[in-house]
Amino acid sequence: MTHEDFQGVRPIQSALLSDTAGAAIEHGFFTRKGGVSEGLYSGLNVGLGSKDAPAAIQENRSRVAAWFGRDIGDLATLYQIHSADVVTVDAANKSERPQADGQVTSTPALCWAF
Repeated sequence: MTHEDFQGVRPIQSALLSDTAGAAIEHGFFTRKGGVSEGLYSGLNVGLGSKDAPAAIQENRSRVAAWFGRDIGDLATLYQIHSADVVTVDAANKSERPQADGQVTSTPALCWAF
């Protein structure tokens, strides 16, 4: 699936992943482009654990979710701890931020961010 720029947000997409999975897996590797954060966090910072302005983080997360045609509440993220820990995510716990560095699911239509 091809998405249009949303408020300047335009991630990099893997041709190999797109060719292999087709529309079954929407993906994007987001850069700083299109974000509202300033200073040290300038750009599209979506890290809830950073010391960036909370309003900027929420707007950036909203922009990423919107690029996928989703609401900010649909964005499942982790509290990254640089480990080998992986958690299972489903619709019931998508808004939690478990401490781990990987996510797996059997639930279709989840929107993940790392």
